[in-house]
Amino acid sequence: KAAKLVVAGKEIVAGVGPAASGEALKVIDVFKPEKLVAISPSATSPALTGAADDNTFWRTIPSDKYQGVVAGEYGFDTLKKKSAGVLYIDNTYGKGLADAFKEKFEKLAGAGTVKAMVAYPDMTDAEVDAYDFTPKATELFKDKPELIFLITYFKDGAKFTIKAKDFLTGGYAPAFLGCDGNYGSDFYKNCDQAVCKDMIGTAPSAPEGDANFKAFRDAYKTQFGGNPEPYAESAYDAAMLIGLAIYKAGKADRALIAGLLRDLSNAPPATASTPAQLTQILADLKAGKDVNFDGASGAVDWDANGDVTKGIYLIWQISQGASGVEAKTIGTKEVKVE
Repeated sequence: KAAKLVVAGKEIVAGVGPAASGEALKVIDVFKPEKLVAISPSATSPALTGAADDNTFWRTIPSDKYQGVVAGEYGFDTLKKKSAGVLYIDNTYGKGLADAFKEKFEKLAGAGTVKAMVAYPDMTDAEVDAYDFTPKATELFKDKPELIFLITYFKDGAKFTIKAKDFLTGGYAPAFLGCDGNYGSDFYKNCDQAVCKDMIGTAPSAPEGDANFKAFRDAYKTQFGGNPEPYAESAYDAAMLIGLAIYKAGKADRALIAGLLRDLSNAPPATASTPAQLTQILADLKAGKDVNFDGASGAVDWDANGDVTKGIYLIWQISQGASGVEAKTIGTKEVKVE
């Protein structure tokens, strides 16, 4: 699909996406020779930070290096665990988050305190149905880590917890920590309820208390009749910034967009603008003034790699609600990676 955009003609000047990290790496290879900018609202792998993209790949969602920091800190500081094991899906997303967690947890708890880093294949639903997690569970639980960090999707993660129950005997009961990949009803309604009881996890979050996000959410509800889908605010900001770059350039030119994006969001704060002030933003740009775009997803301040410089994460916990098993938010954390 990315190749089709490239050959569609010069009228395609930028793209919002792709959604997943693995696809993003492939898209970079296609877009880079054409100077075609892609801004992803949801590809979170740390591997994308160092990709040789020639300034064509950007994100309005924080890298999972941030989520790894939050999870590592929470496991050590709040859950008070001194050793951990990690089960992760063997793809760009899973490995990046696993490595970030290990780096932070061992910085706090000491070298070697992550007892196992166990990868399992990235599978289709049908392949998950047929997959036997016994060897992976055996490896993960061998040294009895106090904390298990699950980096899974919904169906594979739920199936693993059912197998994990066989290993939690003789008084061994580690805490389980999840991530955004298993933050959803398909996971916490189908996981083993004894294993996942009170399980806590992390996930990237919209800036719920921010006036810009509230305005975006209210407008979304008015237009579509419900709350925004995950990453909708990040996708909105990506589209807005591409549009503003085209406006500032005075023409829809692939080569000019990348050179203007950072100027639109990293300007001095004295001239800060918000999505609700679009008319003023356009007037300022026309007058040659600086604009610092603070979006629905928060302040989109980009570093030299096209990554936003901080992330907001919610801490969720599985609980029994009025309508059944659900995940409730028990806190939030803002983090800036060192």
